[in-house]
Amino acid sequence: MAIARQDVEAFFTDYGRALGSRDATSIATHWGIPGLVMSDAGAVPVTSAGDVEAFFSSAMPQYAGVAEAEAIIVHVAWLSANVVAVEIQWQHKDDRGNTVGGESGHYMLGKQSDRLSIHVYAPKTA
Repeated sequence: MAIARQDVEAFFTDYGRALGSRDATSIATHWGIPGLVMSDAGAVPVTSAGDVEAFFSSAMPQYAGVAEAEAIIVHVAWLSANVVAVEIQWQHKDDRGNTVGGESGHYMLGKQSDRLSIHVYAPKTA
């Protein structure tokens, strides 16, 4: 069965909670292995949950003051029954619910054993 939009929405709601909690282990559970991060700096392979945890642990200082990450789905492209590409606009909010920043990115999600996981991420900088 194809990936339902509501499953994509639920995935990013849960991933946003993990990001807002700043819990690198919880964030890593949303990534499939192998994975890839593609940016202007080049391609970075993700070969273990430890890679994800290390990246997010080192990136946490840039998100100081962010208590919540809300995902706004901009576009969804169903590529096959088990692969979907999603453009997300993140709104970063403080502990009072005020928007304090944000970022955009493209995600390729794969579905295996009825579970969605991020396999490719590319930040949108243009």
